[in-house]
Formats: sequence, C-alpha cells, structure tokens
Amino acid sequence: MANGKRTINLDPGYLAQDKLVLATTKDFYQRLYLGQGIYGEVTLHFQKGRFRYFSWTYPDYSDPPFLDILDKSENSAGKRASEVRVLLIGDMKKLNKVGVQN
Repeated sequence: MANGKRTINLDPGYLAQDKLVLATTKDFYQRLYLGQGIYGEVTLHFQKGRFRYFSWTYPDYSDPPFLDILDKSENSAGKRASEVRVLLIGDMKKLNKVGVQN
C-alpha cells in the first residue's frame, strides 16, 4: 500500500473474444451466480473494433488508458484471438474451490 491506497488490484477473470468477465463473491443485479459463492460479471464488451464499458464497470476497467492498452494488445496481430485466456488471477484458494486450477 502507498499512502493508504492499493498499488495494484488483482481480480480473477478471463478475457474472451467479445468480453472481459470478472469473478466476485458479491451479488448484484448484473451478476450471475456460478456456484459456491462465486458470481460472474461481464465487465467490458467488444463492439465496433474496441472494448466498451457498462454503467457498472469499475473505474479501473473503464479508464481510457487501460482500454487503449487492451484494444492495442487485442488488435496488434491484426485479428482478435478466438481462444479464451486467463487475464488476471487473484485469490487462487477461492478459485480452486470452484474447480479452477493454477
């Protein structure tokens, strides 16, 4: 922590061809229950050549510099990746409980 604030935030989730999905233990109207206390949320969606955010998207993920980096990394090869990839892994203990292995 620097000045009482987190210097880095790790969230479990995955990046797919058309969306960024985050996992959380907190329920809210836009989150779907996945099981064992874990919810999934589509945080960003890909439309018209770039990632776009929703009204519920956390500020870290709707920040223009972050979106620019994500857009450039996805478009640098000239086409979007078709496979699902793990973007960020946070608390592996929680993820292991629902079957995600590191």
